[in-house]
Amino acid sequence: MRVVISAEGDGRAEDLQALQDWLLTDSALGGGRATVEAPRATGGRMGIGSDEIQVILGAAAFGLELAHSIRSWLRARHGTPRVVIVVSGPEQAARMAQALGGAVDVRTEPGPAGGDTGREEA
Repeated sequence: MRVVISAEGDGRAEDLQALQDWLLTDSALGGGRATVEAPRATGGRMGIGSDEIQVILGAAAFGLELAHSIRSWLRARHGTPRVVIVVSGPEQAARMAQALGGAVDVRTEPGPAGGDTGREEA
């Protein structure tokens, strides 16, 4: 399962760095369950950009582990970072939105034809 996380508003680069650090140290996502790709500068917008974190989960079931980790991170942060999560399917988006309890904007990755963004509400 592929998950792309971005942040909005002032301080988004710092928020993404803090979230990346949090995810990299979360034992529930370790042991090959998840691969976290750090934001990086890009010239031609191939793959993830400097304003995104990509998480590849070994199984869709680990999506709930990721959601719980993000929710814990949000509770630990001062202020309220605005985070957007894009997942690879509507079922996964619905489960992720439910696990996050409406704390994050969860969307479905657009299809190959640039179809519906399928925004899911908790």
